Parts: sequence; structure tokens; C-alpha cells
Amino acid sequence: MGVRTFGEPIVEFQGESVTTGTAIVSIGIPPGVEEVIAYGAAAHRVQIGPKIAKCLKTTDNEVTFTDYTTQVQDRDVSTVATLSSLSTAADGDYWYLASKHKFAGCTIDMIAANGTASVMTGYYWNGTAWANVTITDNTDLGGACLGEDQTVTFTVPAAWAKTTLDGMAGLYVIRFQVSVALDSSTTIGEISLLPDTTAAPAGYMAATTDYVFSLNAVECGSLAFYAGAASSVSLSWLRHSKLGST
Repeated sequence: MGVRTFGEPIVEFQGESVTTGTAIVSIGIPPGVEEVIAYGAAAHRVQIGPKIAKCLKTTDNEVTFTDYTTQVQDRDVSTVATLSSLSTAADGDYWYLASKHKFAGCTIDMIAANGTASVMTGYYWNGTAWANVTITDNTDLGGACLGEDQTVTFTVPAAWAKTTLDGMAGLYVIRFQVSVALDSSTTIGEISLLPDTTAAPAGYMAATTDYVFSLNAVECGSLAFYAGAASSVSLSWLRHSKLGST
């Protein structure tokens, strides 16, 4: 069993690779991971994305919510967020992403993609009302939002204010709505938030170099990468036993 220099034994490794390029891409940090070793074939930039505090759906204009917060960030494709037949704002249907920190979009991995032509729009809370935020919906496939695995991005609004969502205060919230009801089988597997790089510029990682760093599981939800050209970053996630455990 390997031991890090700070004394906690490593109990599990998990490895995967991320394809990088000129468009920012994020990957969720697996639950329980406290450290990562990253190795890039080419020089790249990296930033830590905030954790999702709430992922919710309402179909009765916010009278009740269905909570998918755990399902969309557990790295388990068998647990999903169900947006099947999600209807329009006129019917009181919305879905939400929220974090304790500002974010600039998300990466969405679909399990069952939507195939119905429908436009997704986003709104943020400005302190007094929901205001439109222009989103770039790269999940749109042939006019169908949430039609494929991709990113949804936006410029972080200057007037974005914290609010309370489903009983949790102090959240930056984006509310999404669709123009036409989605397919009856639309489901999302995983979502990872893209960091606000205007507030926290990305760090530089040299090519063919191992970088080892610890992660705050309470605040950190994803790692986001981009590079000058197509390449890849290999990740080794590390889990440690807790101090005092047997």
C-alpha cells in the first residue's frame, strides 16, 4: 500500500484520460477523491471548478422540487437526472444548477439525449428578479437542446446575486427553461461546472510533467482544461484512508 508524505495511506487509485483542445472541457472529481496526479502530453491550462450545490427540477412552478444533486456528480452512469418530458416555463417547468461560487457554464454528459427540436435558455438571479443570460448551448444537435454530450457556456453576469433555492441559502443559481417539451426519455448522467476563469485565471502546466495536488472535496467539483491544440491529460485519482480509521 502506497503512502503519501503527509502520512495517510493510499487505499485506491482510479485512472482516466481527458482530451484537451482550444475549447475548455471539464471532468467531475470522483466522490471521495482527495488527491490527483495529472500528466499532460502537451502544455495546457487547468482550473478547479466549483462543486454543484443543487441540481433540481420543478414541474409546478417551484412549489416542489426533485433533487438530482447527488446523481449528476457521483460518476455513476446508473444514477441519472430525469428531464423526461420537461415542458415549458408556461407550464411551470424549469431545471436548475447552483453553486456556492460563480461558474461559467457546465459540461453535460447525456444518458438518453433529447431529439425534439427545442431551444434552451438560461436565467440568473440579479437580486430582485430572474434575468436572461445568453448561453452558448453546444448540446444543441440539429435544433434539439440536450441532444448530445457537450458544454453550455455563458459570460458570468456582473449583477449575479446569491439567492436561496429549495431551502439552501447563499447560492449562485442558473435556471434553465425549454421552448418545447423534451423527449419522454431525456436523462442526464453527469454534470460538471466550468470555473469562472475571469475571477480565477487558470494555472499553467508544462508538457510531459507530473503534477500532484490535493483536492478540497467540499468546495471542488471538477477540473477544467484547455490547450493550444488537441492533446490529452492522464489523470490518476487517489483516495486515502481517514486519520484514526482502522
